[in-house]
Amino acid sequence: STPLYSSAASDVYKRQHGGRRRRRRVAAVAVLVVAVVVVVGFTGSRLPTSFLPQEDQGYLFLNLQLPSAASLQRTQETCTEIEKILADMPGIESYNTIVGFSLLSGVQTTYNGFFFVTLKPWGVRDKEGLTADVITHQLNARLAEFPGAEAFSFPPPAIPGVGSSGCITFMLEDRDARGVEFLAEQTRRLIKATQERPEFARVATTALFDVPQNFAEVNREMALKQEVPLENIYQTMQAYMGGIFVNYFNRFGRVWQVYVQAEGSFRNDVEKLGRFYVKNSEGGMVPLAAITSNERVHGPEFTMRFNQHETAQLMVIPAPGYSGGQAMAAIEEVFEETMPAGMGYDYMGMAYQAKVASEGVSPMVIFGFSLLMVFLILAAQYESWALPFSDLLTTPIAVMGAFLGLMSRSFAADVYSQIGLVMLIGLSAKNAILLLSLIHISEHTRLGMISYDVFCLKKK
Repeated sequence: STPLYSSAASDVYKRQHGGRRRRRRVAAVAVLVVAVVVVVGFTGSRLPTSFLPQEDQGYLFLNLQLPSAASLQRTQETCTEIEKILADMPGIESYNTIVGFSLLSGVQTTYNGFFFVTLKPWGVRDKEGLTADVITHQLNARLAEFPGAEAFSFPPPAIPGVGSSGCITFMLEDRDARGVEFLAEQTRRLIKATQERPEFARVATTALFDVPQNFAEVNREMALKQEVPLENIYQTMQAYMGGIFVNYFNRFGRVWQVYVQAEGSFRNDVEKLGRFYVKNSEGGMVPLAAITSNERVHGPEFTMRFNQHETAQLMVIPAPGYSGGQAMAAIEEVFEETMPAGMGYDYMGMAYQAKVASEGVSPMVIFGFSLLMVFLILAAQYESWALPFSDLLTTPIAVMGAFLGLMSRSFAADVYSQIGLVMLIGLSAKNAILLLSLIHISEHTRLGMISYDVFCLKKK
């Protein structure tokens, strides 16, 4: 009886001791999984957000703006000086210059210039580490020292055709229609406030509010006394002082345009407006000087309307180390702190797409749905609701590794990384399936060997 009693006690002790060891292992695994989930949540919340990363597309843009009303000759001379800088910059292969135009504003002026800068092939630049970002920073450092002009380079949009630049296009709107002067004051105020924030490398505007102009005012009472229609007055002023389109004609196999305007020597001074005459209703010629008066004023070069509101367009370039999402959040904070009631904002181009994407379905919902799909597929495969949990325990570790990798390289959580995380969930689940299958095969093999040994002993 003693051996039987000892054997039973030994079996009870082994079962109890084995149960304790299993509970300790389960508790240790649970603590480890909870710790990994906490690390994933912490690193995920610290990662900067972005829509699409800026890629090296092999070319850059460069915008030049001189003081208001600068002559075209002065702009040409400044463009020549910038071309010398571009010729000395390593990594730049060629460039095209457009004098009198800006792609950012889309307006032709005498004091704007624009450059299309082509970089050398990637294989040549990689040896020296000259990526597009490095060249942009080096070029802007040299352009910042350029006297008498505001010039800066920037990348093209990540998606060709969506916007005119890779910068954040911020549209400051006057939704109460308080006038150009009020919008100009608020624009300067906002730009000054952004200079105190570290998230911005540069904030510039394409709006020009203080351009010297000549304002020609028509004396309507005098025009009525002289029996001169207002339409004829404005048409005459436009034709002689500016230019007016007449028609087309075909010659030499080509289509030609006909414009009417005065010679340059007769329209280089506003005082020469008195040399022009307009016909009244009786057929007589009335000098424009008798029914108009001139005044020198300051006003906007052009006006922009966005969403039916008078708007100033701001180009925001994030500082190195900050993502586009952080820069957008920062400028929205500055807007809320500095702008009065009645002012609004919107985005255009790539920034608008990023804003819409951030307000859509949350990435956490997508990740949760991915985990749910993986769980349901594994449950159908194993025909069990419990076994898939062991496969999904590897997912937090894989996501933690991805987040730590992004943080170590100072990458943002953009669309590419989110797609990669969804793929990583599937790959980690697949690896777990293979490991569990291997464990099951080895377990069945071990049990089969034990059964064979027992059979052989019984036979003996």
